[in-house]
Amino acid sequence: YSDADIAETRILNKSTMQQMHSTLYTSDPRLLGTTYGFFDFSDNGQRAIGHSGGSDPIFTQLLLLPDQNLGVFVAYNSQGGEDLTLQHLGFQRAFFDHYYPAPAVEPIQPPADFAERAGRFEGTYRMTGGTPGTSYTTLEKVGVLFGMSTAKISDSGDGTLLFSTPWRDWRFVEVEPLYFRQVDGPFHILFREDDQGRITHMFTDFTPMFALEKLNWYGTPGFNMA
Repeated sequence: YSDADIAETRILNKSTMQQMHSTLYTSDPRLLGTTYGFFDFSDNGQRAIGHSGGSDPIFTQLLLLPDQNLGVFVAYNSQGGEDLTLQHLGFQRAFFDHYYPAPAVEPIQPPADFAERAGRFEGTYRMTGGTPGTSYTTLEKVGVLFGMSTAKISDSGDGTLLFSTPWRDWRFVEVEPLYFRQVDGPFHILFREDDQGRITHMFTDFTPMFALEKLNWYGTPGFNMA
């Protein structure tokens, strides 16, 4: 298309589009954030924004790479498509690893005293907002009993934290107080503490649209199932 064609068919002003592609909120400047209608899905050193969606059994994912002037949309019409449209996994993982291989990650050593502090991060964390098991007041909250929308942080015993989710497990090493980097990748997690030094929340590059709140022992799936 020529510039004239684009001008005639443009829906949004260029400045509006640029604003929609800009990060408008992040829980911390060191983490990926959200734009307007999109989430920061940056991967393998490439700036990317996108959104996943679906209406069972249809599952979709949109990826935009502004620096590459590239957009990708995929749709699956079967149950297996749900796993393929998870951000940073499934189709996105295969796409970026094939066309934009990840740069080498500089190895880092865990702090010598981390073993003494690892326990304060351990526990079960529940994803907040909009997914099954995140309700506080409706019957939907029973989903948390079956591990829906929950993740676990545990001490790996080697100076790293193991981040376990229903989809995959990752290991993270502390690089700054409360701030951790993936051992073999570029992603980060960040913890928040209250005024008494107790860990209350976790935020991740994997899901910039959600926070994860640390559950008290009486709110964990294991205790309630027992």
